Amino acid sequence: MKVADLPMALVAALYGGTSLYRSIKQREDASWPLLTLIGLPLLALLTFLFLLNYWVILGLPKGPAL
Repeated sequence: MKVADLPMALVAALYGGTSLYRSIKQREDASWPLLTLIGLPLLALLTFLFLLNYWVILGLPKGPAL
């Protein structure tokens, strides 16, 4: 399941973000502030999941050794 977690999270974020945007949007034209308001937290979540997945490969600090 480690192979499919990031693509599945990406698809879930795209589907959820699109669904939320379409349910909140009032008019037919694009609302860039609303897109930004929905897109930035989803991008932050995907970045966080990417970092968690590749923490060791990226050479990030491991924390104190007990």
